[in-house]
Amino acid sequence: MWRPIHRNEYYHICRMEEQILKHRYVMGLYWAFAAFLLINSLIMAGSTPPAVSPYIFGNLSISIFYGLYCCNAYLQKCRLLKNMLYVQNAICVWKKEERYFRSKASTIVWITLITEDGSKFSDILVPSPLHEWMEYESKLLLVTPDLDYKGSSALHAYPTHSELRAKSG
Repeated sequence: MWRPIHRNEYYHICRMEEQILKHRYVMGLYWAFAAFLLINSLIMAGSTPPAVSPYIFGNLSISIFYGLYCCNAYLQKCRLLKNMLYVQNAICVWKKEERYFRSKASTIVWITLITEDGSKFSDILVPSPLHEWMEYESKLLLVTPDLDYKGSSALHAYPTHSELRAKSG
């Protein structure tokens, strides 16, 4: 049964969204730095002597890319948290991980869960770093800003506060 979110649950979700936002900022900075190194190495490897304008253009474009990336990540967080949220307790029954690089930070995770009213939701995308606290049969909070959701794209899953304490301590 969907119910309006309680204050403590809302603050918990805000803290989880802050962790997601920090992770996205760091990953965006990583990719911007990699692009910076690539552009500068291509400029230096050119046959003409390096000029000031290619450096400025390359570095400015990377700065603009990173700024837009951070704005997009922040707006995604605000879009979720500004709405009236509804929650439901759930239990994870399946977890699928795909790594596109060797690090934990580059993992895409989908989960299937069953809610307290018996509804089953599958293929819910879990953002990194939250997937580290979600295992088989772990308790989750299923959150939606819209009760008339269409598919699993409007659903967000978060580990409960008790799960975080159990895993960290």
